[in-house]
Parts: sequence; C-alpha cells; structure tokens
Amino acid sequence: MRGQFLAIANGPDGKEKEIARDLIDLNNFVVLADPQDKRDGFDTGSFKRGKQKVHLSRYLLCKYAVSNQQYWLFDNNFVGVESKERPGDFNSSLQPAVFVDWYDAYWYCEFVEIGLKELKVVLPTEAQWEYAARSGSTGDYFRNREGQDVTEQELADYAHFGQDWDEGRTLLVKGHGKAPNAWGLEMMAGNVAEWCWDWDEEYPKDSVLSDPVGPKEGSDRVLRGGCCRDEAANWGWVDGEAPSVRYDVIGLDRKS
Repeated sequence: MRGQFLAIANGPDGKEKEIARDLIDLNNFVVLADPQDKRDGFDTGSFKRGKQKVHLSRYLLCKYAVSNQQYWLFDNNFVGVESKERPGDFNSSLQPAVFVDWYDAYWYCEFVEIGLKELKVVLPTEAQWEYAARSGSTGDYFRNREGQDVTEQELADYAHFGQDWDEGRTLLVKGHGKAPNAWGLEMMAGNVAEWCWDWDEEYPKDSVLSDPVGPKEGSDRVLRGGCCRDEAANWGWVDGEAPSVRYDVIGLDRKS
C-alpha cells in the first residue's frame, strides 16, 4: 500500500493526479497549536474540557472532510453501494465520503502519503478534533464565548443540520455556501460526523492532560461533529460506535 498514493501524485498528468496533489496540498491544511502562530489570541494549544485543561502539541488539520473523489483513489469500487434506500444521494464526486467505517478511515490514512518525513497522515484524536472545532470558543458553539447565546439561525450560517431522512442529503465538502469556523475549518458541525482515533471512554481524571489519546482498548470508537440529520448542530455532539459501523452520515477528516 505504501508508495501507491505517491505513484499517483507523481505520475502522468490526469484527473487522478490532480485530485491526489490537491489532497496533500498543505494550503488545504490549518496549522494548530503552534506557539509561533497565535490565531486571534486563542490558538494557544490549550483548552478546557470541563474542569480539565488539555494541552496539545503542534499539528495540521485539513480544512475539509474527505470527498468521494479523494476516497476513490484508495478504493475505486467505493460508490456508497449500501445507500439502497436513496441511491445517488451521496455519490457526487465532491460530497463527503460516507459509509466509511473506522477501519476504512484508518487504512485510508495509511494509504495517503504527503512525501515529507516529518508529516504522517492519521485520524485526529478526539482532543485535537474538539480543539480545532472550538477555534477559541469557550461556550457550546464555534462562535460562542462563555455566557453568550447563539441562535439556531447563526448556527445555520456554518453548519448543515435538521435534514429529514427521506429528503435530506449531505452538502459538498467545498462550495457549500456555509462559513468556516474562526480558524478556517469547514463543516466541523453537521453534514457528516467524523471518526476520531480514540476509543470511546472517559479521559483520566487528571486536572491537566497533554496530548490525550484515550484508553488503549475499548469497544467503540469516537465520532464527533454531528450530521445533517441532527436537530441542531454543535461542537459538543459526541458519540461512540463500533469501529465496523457504516452509516450514510459518517465520514472522516485527517491530520498530519
């Protein structure tokens, strides 16, 4: 598997090469928790999780969820075939890849290589996902400071939610008309939920945590971000699902 992606990215010109090169273009990533880059004074690498304080080391997170056309580089037979009830609703090349279980997400990240020794593509930890989604927010929503309210209409400016089962569908990963969060990351709430690295268990009770990755084993993996069918979309949506679960509202992002 290793080397196959770079063979596409460095191979003959064509659509697949264009997709591969865009997928690893560092302009599509946001640098987070970098002590040299304090975004709006809030990108300190630390945030509060209840009474705990979490410290994170520098990492890069892609601005967009993985699209179908990006995932097809890894599995060109992947066409959302399990969506028999509403065929075609999830198969546009720029819609987010869904029906992806945790194992698919893991091996997809193994497949993608940036070609720089210091960067490795992996799933974000739950702490990294939450820090990025908050983008400096201390309240319940991205643009929310503690003690301030955010209306559902304000949420709708940057999150896709409240869609009916029979009619609702995901929006494109780019050009969807929604605003990014304060750090330029798109659709961190609503549209599709995203797998994280961690097993779904409580964090240790320590008052200060550094780069937490959850327990070493468990039964469910963490999902974050909500989906298009949620009643309301907010950063606080957390769930755990068996890593073999596939739904039409579960996709992935990746970090380096």
